[in-house]
Amino acid sequence: MSTINRQYKDRLFRLLFADEQNKSNALALYNALNHSSYTNEDDLEFNTLENVLYLGMKNDLSFIIADTMSLYEQQASHNPNMPLRGFLYFSKLYDKYLAHHQKSLHSRTLITVPTPRYMVFYNGMEHRPAVEKLRLSEAFEKPDTSGEFEWTATVINLNHEANSALLNSCRPLYEYTTLVSRIQYYRAQNLPIETAVNTAVDDCIREGILVNFLTEHRTEVLQLYLEELDEKFYLEELWEEGRKEGLQIHLTQLILKKIKTGKSLEQIAAEVEEKPEDIRALYEELVAAGR
Repeated sequence: MSTINRQYKDRLFRLLFADEQNKSNALALYNALNHSSYTNEDDLEFNTLENVLYLGMKNDLSFIIADTMSLYEQQASHNPNMPLRGFLYFSKLYDKYLAHHQKSLHSRTLITVPTPRYMVFYNGMEHRPAVEKLRLSEAFEKPDTSGEFEWTATVINLNHEANSALLNSCRPLYEYTTLVSRIQYYRAQNLPIETAVNTAVDDCIREGILVNFLTEHRTEVLQLYLEELDEKFYLEELWEEGRKEGLQIHLTQLILKKIKTGKSLEQIAAEVEEKPEDIRALYEELVAAGR
């Protein structure tokens, strides 16, 4: 069995669509999304940045074709920050593009650049809409509805039946989604991860899905799936930590306001629906700080 050499954590999606040996998969995916019919793999130029990582993983797939610069990413967890992430990543891609083509921002004539296309493929277990438009303006601390400063991530839910036409028009995407769905199904049966992955791989090979790839890279598929789970759990832990921190800040502000009105520990505990012993240390700290 051949092995994949990599100095960074990879993704199954990236391995299937962003490898030079699988360039036809990326071309098929582009054609399916854009209703085009390109057949020459040389028309597609990968430009994924080699030194840009996210949680130790390289961004999934970036390429230029037909005067468009496309960034495709896969997510197993819903992430509302994808527009900002894509915005920052594209700025680096355009920097690289300008340098490669020796275009200067100091030019007195208008510099043209490939049109950006940012797509996120979601295949997690949450119930999400078939297609979502996540906008950078939703993150602005001061709301801005002018539309003058915008960046959009289009999220496609691969599990939604409304996207079956897309899967049917792109065989590599259909096979990738089938493999992931099988793994998720066996995991839902409480099978160990290794058993779930191997059983799903056996199913796919028997049914003619990703046969060559899975026969050659069974061990790597297991490792990649474990790494994607690590990322998913890490993101969930970060979200939970942030939620708890936010709740703690809110509780602290609430208790402080009630202390300033002269209320006792017992009164405050009753009003914030906490036990006095659970907020005593915070209460005493805030009282001492206010003296």
